[in-house]
Amino acid sequence: MTNRFQACPFVILTVLIIHSFLAVALADADPGKAHVIIESPSRVFGGRRVRVSVDDRTRRARLRKGEMALDLPPARYAMYLKGSAVRQATLELDAGTSLIVSLRSRVPGNRSARLVVVQPQSVFHDRAIPVSFGKRKRRARLGRDSITVLIQPGIYAMRSAGGSKDMATLDAVPGGVYYFVDHGDPESHRILGDKLYADGNLTGAFAHYRAAVNRDTTATELYSRYAELAIRTNKTRDTERALTLIVGAGLADAVTYRRLGDLRLTKKRYTDATRYYEKALAEDPNNPAALSGLGAARLKTGDAAGAVKACAAAVDLQPDTARHYQALGDAYLAAGDSAKAMAAYSTFFARGGESSAAAYVLGSWEYERRRFKDAAKHLELVKGRRAQAFDYLHMRGESLYRLGAHREAFPVLRLAANKYPRARGWPEVVELLIKSYVALEDERRAKYWVKKYAARSRRKSPDVAYYQAYLQERTSPATARALYQKNIRAYPRDHRNYLRLGLLESRNRKTLSASVAHLKKAVSLADTIPEAWLEIANAYRRLKRPDDELAALRVFVASEPQHPEANARMGGLMMRKGKTGEAVRTLEKASEAGSRDPKILLALAQGYVRSGRHREAVTTLEKAKGLAPNDVTIRRELAELYSRTGDRNKAIDEYREVIGLRRDNETLFRFARLLYQTERYSEAENAIEDIRATDPTDLDALMLLGRILRAQGRHDEAIEVYKEIAMIDPSNSDALRARADAHLESNQINWAKTFYQRALRNDSRNALAALGLARVAKMRGDNVTYLRHLNRARRMDSRNPEIKREYEASR
Repeated sequence: MTNRFQACPFVILTVLIIHSFLAVALADADPGKAHVIIESPSRVFGGRRVRVSVDDRTRRARLRKGEMALDLPPARYAMYLKGSAVRQATLELDAGTSLIVSLRSRVPGNRSARLVVVQPQSVFHDRAIPVSFGKRKRRARLGRDSITVLIQPGIYAMRSAGGSKDMATLDAVPGGVYYFVDHGDPESHRILGDKLYADGNLTGAFAHYRAAVNRDTTATELYSRYAELAIRTNKTRDTERALTLIVGAGLADAVTYRRLGDLRLTKKRYTDATRYYEKALAEDPNNPAALSGLGAARLKTGDAAGAVKACAAAVDLQPDTARHYQALGDAYLAAGDSAKAMAAYSTFFARGGESSAAAYVLGSWEYERRRFKDAAKHLELVKGRRAQAFDYLHMRGESLYRLGAHREAFPVLRLAANKYPRARGWPEVVELLIKSYVALEDERRAKYWVKKYAARSRRKSPDVAYYQAYLQERTSPATARALYQKNIRAYPRDHRNYLRLGLLESRNRKTLSASVAHLKKAVSLADTIPEAWLEIANAYRRLKRPDDELAALRVFVASEPQHPEANARMGGLMMRKGKTGEAVRTLEKASEAGSRDPKILLALAQGYVRSGRHREAVTTLEKAKGLAPNDVTIRRELAELYSRTGDRNKAIDEYREVIGLRRDNETLFRFARLLYQTERYSEAENAIEDIRATDPTDLDALMLLGRILRAQGRHDEAIEVYKEIAMIDPSNSDALRARADAHLESNQINWAKTFYQRALRNDSRNALAALGLARVAKMRGDNVTYLRHLNRARRMDSRNPEIKREYEASR
């Protein structure tokens, strides 16, 4: 059926359309066939006469306007709407039956519906039927297997010629397409299935192919398309049936066997699955999907070694396919080789695989080995019921806590504590939860869980006893000291009570010696306790002993190398000591472990800058900006770095955004300086005026304003600015020298000399003032004085580029 037939009414071997009332002579009707008449409004045919010729010229009937009739072979006919596999109506026509199809009601609208009759070619006696409507120019030649008729939308009733009882009804909607098919004829279903398949209607095509196969299971030519449609429409039962028919007909290939293996594997029929996979591999030994499936089937039958062999072969054939690595990991795990299993699972996730079960196994394994960063990463991928289990929540919460991600850890730990109050590991979870709240300085919630722990848990916990004392420090230091002393008697090996008691005592000079004794005791007890060294480092930090803090952090990081906070702190301390290379390496570790912490990334970027690695610094700061877009410090550092690396337009845009976030004088000054360097003097002057509006005595801003005015040739205004500086700071040598430069640039040589001399009187090491005197002498033609002042300037600052250029020119 093609679009060129949609404009006119057409007829095919089974359907006739008439308008008004039945008016067809049945004299020529074959008594061995049924006679069908379809009535519809006369305007369907445009008010024209219709001539229909059937079976060459031997049987000709001239019908009245709006009437059509055809004889049909006796059969059971089903009517389908295009796009649906649901029958709209079903008719059974016996030999000699006359059937009337009349329009009972109309549906408003001008769009027509279409009736298409699909029949075996034999209905047409293997001939094509010419059908013409009206004038000769509207003539169409139809194929052998279908005829199309346009009808008015409405409800059509079908009844026998002599009766009034409806046999079936059809509600023809505008634009609808309806197919009449001989219900018991497989070829009719095949023809309609092909039409729907060509239109992209796979669901409808599948329904008719299934009907064709149901009516003739020996039609092997239908199997392939039937199987394809079942697969593409996700019909598992029909897929299995179609593939089994293909196998039974001897038409199966490797793909057919592999698909049957997949279906059997899904149904847990592992022996059958193994057999089909092996048949697939007999046809195609290098079929990776069959190898992977065979590995899974063997695994279920207890053949772990065979599973490893098959899955390894699949990986060799397709090393970039993630699912093969999961199957290989499962096989290695069953074979007892955990290390290789975890390596396979890691590769599976690295290739983009997704599996909650594999993530749980891998995350648990990494947790047991204290690889908390990797454990947290993989446990985060666990979904569904397993992600609500106590053991999972415990492992994930502790992994996040050990990484210093307390804000992410506490919701997980809190869920475990609230949901499983009778779990065996409940006390350990609550202890971690208390520590997370303490780390976040949330004393209210920490106290709540301490009280809950004490009320619910029967076991004595040194952790809870310690936190009972710790949480009293701020509100009642005396109570805290008493509790620490009590804890020292109850738990003499717990370093924390000595540590905190020492810190409390260090606040008072009278107890300072006792403080040192307690701190030393804490250090001696903490040799094998990583967390103790972190607390000791924090204590040294409060006592402002950076060398001791760094030493303590080194001990801690040796046991917890992935701890981002400790690595970041170490990097900062190393940077202060001038150990830039070591600091950068340490900060890189911190970044890898906690790359979502913008403060760590900022410190790393600063380390890159000090090492001269500006491109890496830019990349790192851009990442930090993405994590904390409203952090002014990060944005300002990034703008400065853009400027330093020559990308000044980017730097200006960045500063504009920073000023939009926070309009402080430091940012405005940096922005103005950058605008001055890019010769955007008007904007730079406006930025300086914004600073002066809040701080009119800002000397740096006034000095920059002077340079901006001089760059525009506005020397008198610049001199007035330098006068303002002199009123604020009369001894400012740089302002005096800058005023002298302004006088010199405006050819006021005497004034220039006067202020250069004043600058040198206030600061005898002001090399640029000496250079200014040399230039005054040069303008006066006094070469001896020129060289004397120039040599003096060079002795003061031989690296100054201005002095170097003047000195080279003098030679």
